[in-house]
Amino acid sequence: MAAFQQIPHRRSQVKPEASQLVTVRSLPQWLLHSAITKALTRLAACPPIDKPLHEYAAEIIGLNSQLAADASEKMDFEEALIEQLETRQADFSGVSIDEELANILTLQNAFSASARVVTTVDEMLDAILQLKR
Repeated sequence: MAAFQQIPHRRSQVKPEASQLVTVRSLPQWLLHSAITKALTRLAACPPIDKPLHEYAAEIIGLNSQLAADASEKMDFEEALIEQLETRQADFSGVSIDEELANILTLQNAFSASARVVTTVDEMLDAILQLKR
């Protein structure tokens, strides 16, 4: 029980602006009735607290930590699944960036060689035409 010490609150430091305040009188009657009815219904559905507050708080903390561990485990599983699916997609597409780059370089060299042949043939034709004149 020593772990639960009361922390002093200083309400005088918290001063909301008048425009931020919502009073019961400012709410429409139907909304007020609806909100009270919902709150009472939820309160009636709650089991009575038959243990000390620190035990109840410990149960809540235990439940929350279990839910957090379950969520973390689920996230790890889903990340592994995404990674596996991305790998399968890459394998299925069959595209290897290294192979494609090597093919592009080969085609670039072949294009350069073809361009030199065309340039040489063009120069030869120009020379033949010069001889004919």
